[in-house]
Amino acid sequence: MASGKRKGLSFDDKKTRLLELFNETCDFYTLKELEKIAPKLKGIITQSVKDVLQSLVDDDLVNSDKCGVQTIYWCLPSEAVAKRQRRLDALQQQLAEKRQKLTALQRQLVQVQAGREDSVERTAVLERLAACEAAWRERQRTLESYLECDPDVLAQRETETKTLIEQANRWTDNLYVIRSYVQRNLGVDLDLFDQQFELKPALQYLE
Repeated sequence: MASGKRKGLSFDDKKTRLLELFNETCDFYTLKELEKIAPKLKGIITQSVKDVLQSLVDDDLVNSDKCGVQTIYWCLPSEAVAKRQRRLDALQQQLAEKRQKLTALQRQLVQVQAGREDSVERTAVLERLAACEAAWRERQRTLESYLECDPDVLAQRETETKTLIEQANRWTDNLYVIRSYVQRNLGVDLDLFDQQFELKPALQYLE
């Protein structure tokens, strides 16, 4: 019976195997050298070596440095252990800080919830509060409907209306000046000019 097709390595498996290669040989490599030996020694296909290697560098598990035009990669076992220990210490510190924050939040939650337990008295108070808020909103709507008759509001609108009328009449003056100019200097017939630019309604002064 034919054996099934062998399953390929996962990305994490490739990282583990490539890191093993560094630790076992304690040597320095270029990318091309790794692409040549990794398939033979660790079963990592050549096309994957570059991405796997970069991932190890990004995780600070493998060192890299420029040497002329080439980049050299290495990882010494003792250095790898030290890096893992520093990483572990950092994670443990973060965990301790998160636990402290969680404990503080839990205490705050208990304090906030104190006095909010369900009871007949609390339910009655909440109902009265809801009724007061509804009444307040209704008063606000009533007040807003009366603003149309507020003397200050009416005075402000009257002033704004007067200003707008003055501005409109100023534009009407400007139109008369333009009509006079084109008639006197260009000999344009005013009726034709007014018709062309639809000026008849615009030549009325507002009061």
